[in-house]
Amino acid sequence: MADIISLNIYKSRMGITTPKQDLKLQGYVDYVNAYILKYCDTDFETHTVLEKRITSYDGHELIIPDYPVISVQAVKLFNETALASTSYYLTEQGSVESYTLPLVTSRFAYYVDYIYGYETVPRDLETAALEWIVYLDKREYNRSRSTGNGQTSDYGDPELIPPQIRVALSQHRRV
Repeated sequence: MADIISLNIYKSRMGITTPKQDLKLQGYVDYVNAYILKYCDTDFETHTVLEKRITSYDGHELIIPDYPVISVQAVKLFNETALASTSYYLTEQGSVESYTLPLVTSRFAYYVDYIYGYETVPRDLETAALEWIVYLDKREYNRSRSTGNGQTSDYGDPELIPPQIRVALSQHRRV
């Protein structure tokens, strides 16, 4: 499981050089990493899938169920006939297209070997994690009011995610 952000990255981006707050900040880093991984339902690593059975609905497009697809290693027919790598290509949407695919009427007639996932953590997720840790560290979620005699009452919700961070997370969420 890859971490979205580490304590060292956070400290270097924020210009923190002393270890004085490391224990508190590490708690925020761990919380944010765990929440993002659970919310997005992915581990942000690369995965190799061999012989995934895929169907073609229109005779020239194979829709790969995982996203983002990094590369396609091989496409084979159900009878083990390998297609030439020059006869198909990977689209930006993560499907395999070719107008020379043989038209096959049986369902799940193709086997595809591919690699999907993330080679590096997306920059927008890293930035969102950084902003969220700043938000937690500066206690921006903590709304308080004075009750008089020098006492305050806190009524903030520490699990409240700022809207700009939720938008960044939603773009990478698996549904």
